[in-house]
Amino acid sequence: MSGKSTDHKHGWPSHPGHSEFGHRHPSRHFFEGSPRSGKGHLYRAFVVVLVCWVSGAVTARPKGLNQNGNPLAEELKSPDADIRARAARDLGKTGDPAVVPALRSALQDPSTKVRREAVVGLAEIHAEPSLEALITATRDPDPDVRVLAVEAVTGYYTGDVPKLGLAGFVRKNVTSHFQNDTRRIDPGVQVAPEVVSALETAMLDERSIEAAREAAQGLGILMAKAAVPDLVKAAHSSDEGLALEALNSLSKLMDISAGPKLVDLLDSPRKAVRQSAAVTVGILRTSAAAARLEQMYSADGDKKTRQAALEGLAYLGRPASYSLFIQALSSKDKTDRTSLPRVWRGFAIPERSRTWKRLCPKKKMAAPSWPWILP
Repeated sequence: MSGKSTDHKHGWPSHPGHSEFGHRHPSRHFFEGSPRSGKGHLYRAFVVVLVCWVSGAVTARPKGLNQNGNPLAEELKSPDADIRARAARDLGKTGDPAVVPALRSALQDPSTKVRREAVVGLAEIHAEPSLEALITATRDPDPDVRVLAVEAVTGYYTGDVPKLGLAGFVRKNVTSHFQNDTRRIDPGVQVAPEVVSALETAMLDERSIEAAREAAQGLGILMAKAAVPDLVKAAHSSDEGLALEALNSLSKLMDISAGPKLVDLLDSPRKAVRQSAAVTVGILRTSAAAARLEQMYSADGDKKTRQAALEGLAYLGRPASYSLFIQALSSKDKTDRTSLPRVWRGFAIPERSRTWKRLCPKKKMAAPSWPWILP
């Protein structure tokens, strides 16, 4: 047993500041100081001051951020448009609702660059005053500002913030080209009527066609059923992009009253519109479209159009169309067979099982692995 005495309460050596191995205990030395120097209280005071200073430096907000003397707000008055644009961008990054009035004023700036940055800045601030300002911006005289404002109004409910520059270009022109938009807000989210009205107005104003397309998309994302009549109008637009966005939104809303008003689009001269309409009328359970869809599948020479017609018939789920599904299952055309994961959803569950049991042995087709195929 060692001859060294110990502090029985803590198990430390009785000699202050030393371990049982003869080394000075750093924390004990720091907080208690040397018994000879008498500086223990000074060390403790220094630690307290240091901690308070560091925590204050981390949490403190820049002075004047919520005051009229905010230097960023003052920069919005600069004669240099680049400085004003940068100030608008930086104000938005603060995320402080107190800067909304300054950004709202920037929406009146003569420079479109500044107004674009102001819209994005307002979108960064998730607060009701910023939404009101963004609704105003959907009527901006510049088409690009209107597009950003429409995106921002929709993003207020989804959490998305519009992007400027290359990132925005890629999202609009590359990503959206390869991905069908399936976004929608959660059930129960209440959308302000003024938002729906602003988006409807933007959609019907085809002088800014990009903003109109964004608005049609936004109405579907926000599940704005009040906009169904206007979406039907937009689906008949001479602009193909707007028509497609409107049809996609109508398929999300699933208001069956719109279906009969879209049947005529199955004869549209634009192939993409015919294909989208074929799927949409099926989703909307438009039985009046069944005969035309069957004709499209049987007679149309375009494979994608035939596939869309088959998918529309699947959504209708009419027993009279089962023979077409069976025909597709045994088709030598790869396009028909690869469309089966989607079209098979139209079958009633018992009929799916019976059909596969009948066809798989005959054609030596492996049972599908799609989870919705068999019960």
